[in-house]
Amino acid sequence: MVNYSKKISDIAKIILFFICAIPMFFFIDGSVSFGGFGFMYHYLYGMGIMVIAFIFFLKEPDVWYALELSKDAIALALVYILMVLWSFIIWSVQFEGQETIIKGIFENVYVILAILTAAACRFLFREKSVLYCTHAMSIGNLMIIIPVFLENPSDFITELINLVATFGDDTGPLMKSIEIHDLTFAFGIIFLYALIRKGLEGRIRILILSGIFSVTGLKRIAVAGIVLGYVIYEILLRIKKYKKYVYIMCGVIIVASFAYLCAVHYGLYDFLELKGLNTKGRNLIYGHINTLFEITPGFMGNGLGFSSKSWDLPFYSKLFQDAYHNEFLKMYVEMGFWGYFVWIFLHLPFRIWYFIRVRGQACGLMYLATAIYCYITYATDNTYYYYYLNFAVFLIAFGGEEGHAYASDRKIKEKFKRLVYSKTASVSG
Repeated sequence: MVNYSKKISDIAKIILFFICAIPMFFFIDGSVSFGGFGFMYHYLYGMGIMVIAFIFFLKEPDVWYALELSKDAIALALVYILMVLWSFIIWSVQFEGQETIIKGIFENVYVILAILTAAACRFLFREKSVLYCTHAMSIGNLMIIIPVFLENPSDFITELINLVATFGDDTGPLMKSIEIHDLTFAFGIIFLYALIRKGLEGRIRILILSGIFSVTGLKRIAVAGIVLGYVIYEILLRIKKYKKYVYIMCGVIIVASFAYLCAVHYGLYDFLELKGLNTKGRNLIYGHINTLFEITPGFMGNGLGFSSKSWDLPFYSKLFQDAYHNEFLKMYVEMGFWGYFVWIFLHLPFRIWYFIRVRGQACGLMYLATAIYCYITYATDNTYYYYYLNFAVFLIAFGGEEGHAYASDRKIKEKFKRLVYSKTASVSG
């Protein structure tokens, strides 16, 4: 017998989701203020998805799955919570101003909102959440592209062909107007996930859509991240004692990131300029930033949000850059020597350990693949706090091995069933 009530409920769920999800991916800019605090529209639409998930949880309370998602959310959010707490110590010591403190706190609150939004999507649609989110991302991006295309279709097509033919080197004005870095990098993560997950529902559609919209905002480092993440995942998946190599790789990434910081501090970009390489003002920028930190265990850091005021430079208007374009350097300047290593430990090996422990090899390696993708972008772009990129990473992280309870949760359920059974037996006896 057909359950019409459930069918209507499922259709309503999808409609409500797309009502919030499409604008979430369309409203790149624009914000509204509440009590002096500004919230960008896409955060608010993400919160709308959370409300929808809560309503359907009340209607059909899947407590076990909600607990699983909550446990994952805590593991993912831990790094942002601890970095804010560490910053409170730095802010107190340095008598930091209110504006910087608010900026530092809310940058991390917005990432936590991305975690909760991704968890809400997973709760609503399970494995289909990736497919539905890809559709919403594509529609939102298409709504941005279509008006630009209609302005001058022939020039648009010519610029798109040049963009692809030159592998992103020739970016015309029309292509630049639709180049939404955050969305482009998010599509790259989705493409990487679909490439790896052979049995993913709607995989071909996801690959086509994410591939197309990755091309319209083509970023070479995104392509490098996809290739490297995929290759490393496939190699480690076939190694029996893979854990040792996973943690060795984590160690290599941590050491390499710190070595890069040291190189920047001791004049890497000045050296590159002397050798004739145009660093587009980065040598001047890093020359200024070098005055803000030291490579020493005694360097405490400046606290989260500090970077928002570090661009008050006398030669600011003469530079081509207005940000670090190096998230490792930014985190070191803000978190300090020891804070930096705690940050990257919680962000990489801790999360990998957690997902391997609760879900197994495939899930842990999936997170490693997405982390490699992100870390490549961190080295040259300002992507650490990108909402859409983080949302895509978290959406994948919540997925795991679709349709299977986590190993630890299966043990809890088994113990609970045994306890109930023993109690029932003793009562009946």
